[in-house]
Amino acid sequence: MNLLPEWEKEKIRNLRMAGLIIKAGSMALFSIAIFLIFLWFCYGFMSLQKSDFEKNNYVFKESEAFKQTQENRKLLEKLSSNAALIKNNENNKFHFFEVFKQLNGIISEEILLTSFEINKEKIVIRGIAKNREQLLNFKNELEQNNNFGKVNSPISNFISSQNLEFQFSIEKIKNN
Repeated sequence: MNLLPEWEKEKIRNLRMAGLIIKAGSMALFSIAIFLIFLWFCYGFMSLQKSDFEKNNYVFKESEAFKQTQENRKLLEKLSSNAALIKNNENNKFHFFEVFKQLNGIISEEILLTSFEINKEKIVIRGIAKNREQLLNFKNELEQNNNFGKVNSPISNFISSQNLEFQFSIEKIKNN
């Protein structure tokens, strides 16, 4: 090689370099081809899995168990919303029995209730008291009770001294 002229040496070097480049290009092209074949197999496998999944999903959605589950889900959602409404109403509830319990602790044997009306805003109590003193005691105890609000009483309740017919209106019921 040393005996060859310089332009021949350059030509041989260029041929060797071209050979190396061709080998490297061939290896890269072969690697890319192998990678593309691998991707094609992966795509085929995924397509097969997808179609199998879609078929199984369709069969499942058409099954009675799935339909029953969907109906139960809708029913549970409805019940859940109803439960939320009940919970909201629980905060606004009014305990009638608590009112009766409080009145039972206040009322004496000399007072007879003849009518009782109750709603969220007021209580109207009608009855007959044996005497004025018992009626005043009953009114005072209603006013002092922390569970009741303002007690309105017409003056006509206290005109007579015996067997008084009365009516009390408790304007606001305090929350317990």
